[in-house]
Amino acid sequence: MQIHQLALSVTINELRDGLRAGLEKAKASGQGAGQLDGFTDPDVKVKDGALVFSVKKKMGFIPVSLSASVTPKALTDGQGISLTLNKVNAAGILGGATAAGALMQQLAAAVAGRPGLSVVGNDLVITKDALAALPNFAITGAIKALDVFSDQIALTIG
Repeated sequence: MQIHQLALSVTINELRDGLRAGLEKAKASGQGAGQLDGFTDPDVKVKDGALVFSVKKKMGFIPVSLSASVTPKALTDGQGISLTLNKVNAAGILGGATAAGALMQQLAAAVAGRPGLSVVGNDLVITKDALAALPNFAITGAIKALDVFSDQIALTIG
């Protein structure tokens, strides 16, 4: 038997639960020692085909909301995905598309030299090989599509 095409979906609730668990695990392991202090309530929602990630950060006595709008898509050659940072917002005051560019420059420096990761403009490009390095996520076929729906993200491979 051969499978020629596979569709994988992750619900927004599963993604949200994963974000929350990931933040707690990172805090507990000391990976972001000091850098993650005060971050709470990670969340993700879908708006206009983009994923809007948000978190609260306590600054002094005031909790500030931070958010980023990201559009995921499959690369045209099927060899990976790109995540386009559309805009970032901090408490509805700072941010927008111009802040996204500055943030992407910092991300480019952070991923420099890491196999399968690169930054092109406002896109973080992740190759199939880098995705396959994730636990339980071995992809061997071409990534045909990555679609964002109101309640799930669907990845078509084959």
